[in-house]
Parts: sequence; C-alpha cells; structure tokens
Amino acid sequence: PVARDATVRGLEADDAAGRVLQLEHRGGDNEPPDGVAIASAVIAPVAGQPVELRIEARGDRLDFSYALRPGDWQLLARDVDATVLSTRTAGGFIGATLGPYARSGE
Repeated sequence: PVARDATVRGLEADDAAGRVLQLEHRGGDNEPPDGVAIASAVIAPVAGQPVELRIEARGDRLDFSYALRPGDWQLLARDVDATVLSTRTAGGFIGATLGPYARSGE
C-alpha cells in the first residue's frame, strides 16, 4: 500500500501574507512528504479565540471549513477527492482515520 493522506496544516506565520490556513494533499510516495497545497486562506484569528476546523464527508467527497468565531463557517475547499482513503485505491486496508489537527510549520 502507498501512504496517502490529506491534511490541514495549522496556522502558519508568513511575514508577507499574515496567518495562513493551508489544506494539503498527499497522494503517494511520489509527492513531497508534507504534501501538495490544494487550498489556503489568509486569516486574521481573533485574539484568545480558537480557530475551529470542520470536515464534512459526502460519499467520496470531502468539504473543509474553518471558523474564526463560533458558528461562522467559511469554506476552505469543496469536493476534495476522498477516494485516496478507499481500500480499492490504496490497494488494501489502510486503517484510515479522518480528523482535523494542527502542527508546527517548523
């Protein structure tokens, strides 16, 4: 089986752009270890408030959203292909787990 994943990279500080929320996709060993950026948004988080992340699954499609204030969801990416998580595409059981997370850009 080939390692495949889609990740939302947490908030990144970028001197030119500010704070960036980035969605990355990795479809196999032939792609960079950190994946390929498929969507991003420059955001201005509210001090002391969390940035909420949401993933909605619709069959073989995923929608990724974020909220800077409770309930104020903004679409980051729609109709992202989720078939990379299927046993047919991966070539066997992959034990897929789906959930948002954050990591350091360091």
